[in-house]
This record gives sequence, C-alpha cells and structure tokens, in this order.
Amino acid sequence: TTLAYLELVNKNIEAAKKQLKALNKLGATNALSLTTAAKIAMIEKDYQQAITLYRTMYKKEPNARSVINLSRALQFSNQSLEAEKAIENYLDDNNDDNKVRMLLAELYLKNNSNGGKSAKIIKTYKEAVTVQPDNIAALNNLAWQEYLNNDLDSAQQHIEQAISIDPNEMVLQESYGVILVANEQFTQAIRVLSVIQDKGSVEVKAKIALAEAY
Repeated sequence: TTLAYLELVNKNIEAAKKQLKALNKLGATNALSLTTAAKIAMIEKDYQQAITLYRTMYKKEPNARSVINLSRALQFSNQSLEAEKAIENYLDDNNDDNKVRMLLAELYLKNNSNGGKSAKIIKTYKEAVTVQPDNIAALNNLAWQEYLNNDLDSAQQHIEQAISIDPNEMVLQESYGVILVANEQFTQAIRVLSVIQDKGSVEVKAKIALAEAY
C-alpha cells in the first residue's frame, strides 16, 4: 500500500495503478490504498470513480478530511448541490467544525453565479461567528456579504466587531472604509482609507471608495 502511495507522490501514475491492482487481487485494500486510488481518479478526471471511493472512505471515517475530499470530487463533477449537501450533512453532526463551515461558505460563493445563495452565505458566516466570536475572517466576510446585500447597518456592526479584535489588520480596514462610504460617513471613511493608503493598500475598491468620499 505504501509503495503505491509513494509511486503516486512521485507522479508514477501507471506504477501506482499496477501496485493497487496487485493489492486488490490480494484483497489487501485499506484507507491508504483507497486514498491513493481516489487521488488517481481525480488526476485522471474520473470523478465518478473518485466520488465512489470518497463516499466509501467517508462512511468508514466521517471526518473533515473525508467530507472535504468527497465534496471536492462532487464539485469537479458539476454536482454542486450534492457537494454542498455533503458538507451541510457533516456540519449537522459536527457543529463546532468552523474550518469546514468556512469552506462551505466559500463553496456557496463559488456556486452563487445568480445571487441566489446570498442568504445561505450570510447564514453560514453568522453560524461561524456564533461558534467562534473572534473569527475575524468570518466577521469580515459576513460584513462584506451584508454590504453587497445593502444591509449596511449590520455590515458596519460586524466589521467594527472584527476591528475591535484586530485593529491593525489592513483587510478589515479596507472593508471598513468601503462600508463607511456606503453609509455616507465620509469624514470617518476618509480618515480610515487615507491611513491604509499611506500604509500601502492596493485594494481597488478602497481606492474608489476614498475618491467617492471626497
């Protein structure tokens, strides 16, 4: 099993497949051989095979790594709703896993071409903040989604909450400045955006917001 995995690591795909075939004949499959076979399937874009293997692994070990791999295979096979559902089901049983919850929010964003998942995105970031109130990435992303949805009071509340945790983080200040302009708090926006511009901010939205504030 280890040899098959090492062949894969060294990009010797055919050699890895040969080793796996020999193991299958011996009935010597285990977690590592399944992982190796699934990775090969992904490389060869045989996504249905990868999904089958990752489902098997998830049933045996329903952990974060296995659900992420399963969701990724589903997403690559254009089964975006199934990819989302796999993680949603995992979080039903693992509510405190904020790392996976943040990935779910990113997946919603990726699949949000028509804007129909905005409520789910916001809900997921709110859940992340509930589990981890000092998660500045979740707070910043939540504030930005609320800004995009024109819920400007909530956006400002959440970005200020993030800044209270880490006042020196430039990304937060960039978001803050843009949201202040949207809320027509121009004097404070100019102060915030001018400071980060002097510190080297290159965020285009922040530069546009500063111009609008003047």
